[in-house]
Amino acid sequence: SLLGSFTGMLSTLWVVLLTFWSLPSSERPVSARQSYAVCGAIAALATLVAVLPLVGVGRMRYTEGFCYGDFTSPALAAIMLAINACTISATIVLLLLCLSRGGWPSQADLVLMLLAFLSAWALWVPASVIGLAGSTYPQHFFISGGVMGHAQALINPFVYGIRWRASAIARAGGPPA
Repeated sequence: SLLGSFTGMLSTLWVVLLTFWSLPSSERPVSARQSYAVCGAIAALATLVAVLPLVGVGRMRYTEGFCYGDFTSPALAAIMLAINACTISATIVLLLLCLSRGGWPSQADLVLMLLAFLSAWALWVPASVIGLAGSTYPQHFFISGGVMGHAQALINPFVYGIRWRASAIARAGGPPA
């Protein structure tokens, strides 16, 4: 679950960066080689975090029907909080900049990307903070996070595979998808 979660979270940030760099005010071209390198780095970082419980840094924990990294393990919770908080912050800032600058074919797609991303990952910040503080989690906290996080498998193909892709092709001046 950690491998898939961090891969999805960081991949979304990469798509948001590509979106930002494609705006008329930025126009930063990205090569296929650069994209492969970033995708490799995402896979490597996600794999590193995912194996931490296997080497004794925290553990996996079954809570309310889902298996998570243990948010009550100080080392693992701190790592998850750092990566998650930075990724959420960067994603929000970049999408808000995209919205304010304009130039993306569908502003609604940018809002949809932001809402979908936050619905999946926003609960990881309080989960990490609660775990680091040694506090008690609210009832059904993890089931709600699990449902929202796993719903990304249903939402992301529409948000990125259909809507974002169509906007990216339109932005590049290609034929409609």
